[in-house]
Amino acid sequence: MSAEIGKNLLLFFSNSKVKIISVLHESKNIGYLILWELSNYTFVEHFEVFTEYRSQKLGSYITGYLFENHPRIILEIEPDHLGEDAKRRYAFYQRNGFNLIDEMYVQPSYGKDKKPLDLWLLANYTPENLQDVKDEIYDIVYH
Repeated sequence: MSAEIGKNLLLFFSNSKVKIISVLHESKNIGYLILWELSNYTFVEHFEVFTEYRSQKLGSYITGYLFENHPRIILEIEPDHLGEDAKRRYAFYQRNGFNLIDEMYVQPSYGKDKKPLDLWLLANYTPENLQDVKDEIYDIVYH
């Protein structure tokens, strides 16, 4: 691991706004979540159920946990026209209480050799000021 990656991971893990949750089912690690507790909502930066545990309704249980513990949730996904996986992911989030709130969202680059991505923002509520939400995500998560 390069010194720069190690430094970035240390900053990430020491940020009090970040929560990394390992998801267990029957004593097995089946996935993980990376959550950012921001001003008045939780931003889900990453939600993954490992491939071998998909299509077992476990993702729905995880979203249930999220809703119980984080009443206002925002997350980003690939637009559904990018392929079958993106379409399936969007349908999953719709079934589990999320609505599309922005089709023009751009995820900033994660590094100098990476490009920004055109994504969608979804939420389980309607934010009062979407631009403030996006600005906060850019300033805190992707600074």
